[in-house]
Amino acid sequence: MRTAPVRITQNIVLAAVAVIGALAIVFVAVALVMGLRPADVVSGSMRPTLPVGSIVLTKEVPASTLKVGDIVQLPRQDTDGVVTHRIQHIAAASNGTYRLTLKGDANKLADPQPYTVRTAGLYKGDIPVLGAVAEWVKTYPVYAVAIMLGTLTFAFWGRSTVAVAMPDGSTIDGLSRKEAERIIAVYRGAPQH
Repeated sequence: MRTAPVRITQNIVLAAVAVIGALAIVFVAVALVMGLRPADVVSGSMRPTLPVGSIVLTKEVPASTLKVGDIVQLPRQDTDGVVTHRIQHIAAASNGTYRLTLKGDANKLADPQPYTVRTAGLYKGDIPVLGAVAEWVKTYPVYAVAIMLGTLTFAFWGRSTVAVAMPDGSTIDGLSRKEAERIIAVYRGAPQH
């Protein structure tokens, strides 16, 4: 039979898992509805504004709406991935494109080459630490699954679907068989309402 501290711990773990799951669903839904695109911050070039391990949320906007000082996210010109830096200079180019000079807040120099764009991911917000968690899960998926399964196993271990109808008409569920038997023994012969 599980002790009260174990049951309390299981309930706390289960509630935490439920809250984290609900927040993840809300996060994804809000991002989709608002057209936000998440990306990990993997370098310190935007410290202290965007610490490493954050998730940055951007929304694709026309380059004509950008201004100096905006933080934007663009595909890297030299490698895969994205760069998230602040606009230092904007110049209209040809055919409705704009040339952006970007610089990371922590960098001494601007990026070596300007970016010529029609649209850019405009910074809308960030979530500290979540990117580090996401990166760890991507790097160590087996460990992440093992931790998740271990947590859920602990939270549900020994749980039962036994329910007891109380004399006042209420129901207590999630009891072990022994807990249900004890409650029934206490109320045996009690008048039913």
